[in-house]
Amino acid sequence: MAIKRFTAESWEDALRQVREEFGDSAVILQSKSFKEGGVMGVGQRSIVEVTASNDPEVMRQSETSKSISQSAEGGEQDYSRLLQKAYAIQSAKAKEAEDSRATSQRRSPATNTGSGLVSLSPKTRKDESETEKIASLLADVSELKALVAHLAKGREQSTLSDATPQLSALYSRLIEEDLSEENAREVIVGVNRLLSGAELDSEELIERAAERVISEAIPIAESIEVRSGATSVVAMIGPTGVGKTTTLSKLAANLMLKDHRAVGFITIDTYRLGATEQLRTLAGVLDVPMRVVMSPGEIRSTIRELDDRDIIFIDTAGRSHRDRMKMNELKTFLDAAAPQEVHLCVSATTHPRHLESVLDHFGSLAVDRLVLTKLDEAASFGPVFDVVKSAGLPLSYLTVGQDIPDDIERANGMRLARLMLGRESIEQ
Repeated sequence: MAIKRFTAESWEDALRQVREEFGDSAVILQSKSFKEGGVMGVGQRSIVEVTASNDPEVMRQSETSKSISQSAEGGEQDYSRLLQKAYAIQSAKAKEAEDSRATSQRRSPATNTGSGLVSLSPKTRKDESETEKIASLLADVSELKALVAHLAKGREQSTLSDATPQLSALYSRLIEEDLSEENAREVIVGVNRLLSGAELDSEELIERAAERVISEAIPIAESIEVRSGATSVVAMIGPTGVGKTTTLSKLAANLMLKDHRAVGFITIDTYRLGATEQLRTLAGVLDVPMRVVMSPGEIRSTIRELDDRDIIFIDTAGRSHRDRMKMNELKTFLDAAAPQEVHLCVSATTHPRHLESVLDHFGSLAVDRLVLTKLDEAASFGPVFDVVKSAGLPLSYLTVGQDIPDDIERANGMRLARLMLGRESIEQ
């Protein structure tokens, strides 16, 4: 085959595969890296993919096309060319090592010295040579990664240094909104790609482009699914004090009063009497069944008991994500309940570093949606964007106050973008 794609968990391994398949004359046509598996960044694997060829015609065409399409794909092309350089360095060093070993073997044939020292076996010499090659390759690729990072940062800095006053003002506003520098730069680069020429002097066009860049970076989940002829089980989990029970109450009330759905409650929060009583009071007002479950073995039978409901909400106790025993207990309950949706509630008022820790620790619980609570209490919206973007989970709902059932909204990327840019307020 003239062209082949190689995948591995590291650049080193991918280049080794290329060399084994095509030899020293191979040309790297394309390269990229991505992550797969896991939840919210937990358990993900980094995968690299390299496309290479040893076909003379393909190699000639590759050389001819190097100067084409340098704008939108410049970064990827730079990376592939640098990877080609690293591959060439590795191949040259490998060949040099082979030649050196062959010369050494011709000049110094293996002999027994008579002093108890013996020459290394061919297999041992080969193993040592392979180890040296790998060490050399690691150094080369490490140098390559640093160079690519430098180029990428250089492109971003170039965009910022060449920015119009309006674009520079946008960057300053994003930083003032506590957006991370990395994400602020990405927004500016994105705006710069969408607009050109005199458009970059228009504050209105820049803000509209920024809205688009920010909103498109936020994954949005569908509404809670109501299944035809089957009950949907929805679990709400999260740390202590983020407003899980209140959020659940708002969702249930809206589904009943606006969508006319039959709802049921199960609570496994036996630690806080107040939470159980809050849910019991709401169940009485809405005239819906509520059950308190004490053990994982009881939860399946309780779900079957409520199978005439369209949706069953499971309320859980707030857990410290650092309490391994409580987290394992929650996992046991969720495994037994087998909910169709698991919404992780996090407060927009939580410090970003703490939020990242929460996301990592709750990632083992098969979470598939994110709910942002207390958005009305957030001092700034930049950290909200940082967390949602890094979580990699679709955002399902936003809570914007304490009133039941009113203060909850379907997640909307444009809404968050406009909040962050100061073009909207929570009250709107």
